[in-house]
Amino acid sequence: MQRMNPFENVLHVHNVKNLKVKWSYTTGGNVGTSPAVANGVVYVGSADGNVYALNASTGAKLWSYHAGGIDSSPAVANGVVYVGSADGNLYAFRLPDGGQSKQATASQRSAPKALRPDFSLKPSKPVATQSVAKL
Repeated sequence: MQRMNPFENVLHVHNVKNLKVKWSYTTGGNVGTSPAVANGVVYVGSADGNVYALNASTGAKLWSYHAGGIDSSPAVANGVVYVGSADGNLYAFRLPDGGQSKQATASQRSAPKALRPDFSLKPSKPVATQSVAKL
């Protein structure tokens, strides 16, 4: 059994014991979801109801927004950070310069848009044929 990734040229069994925590950030509640990282910024939701934007190099808080109980991992696509909330909204935060910005301007958060889900839409069901799922 091979216990290494042949394409990994930084971490290996001989130096992994030397890894140390670079930074940490304490929120007002538990963090039970995965963070998203884009353009040097870490986006994470907390049980305290806030979405946080943290500098990925230092852990410094760039901004936070109270969006209710955060119960989903943030997702970043096309210059927008999306995060679902227990209040029934999907919050969307536009990144400065359409997501092409540097960390220095990441602290300039635009006002979020609350997107209400359309519960009249019916999700499609996967169809399996010949052991191959087609969506």
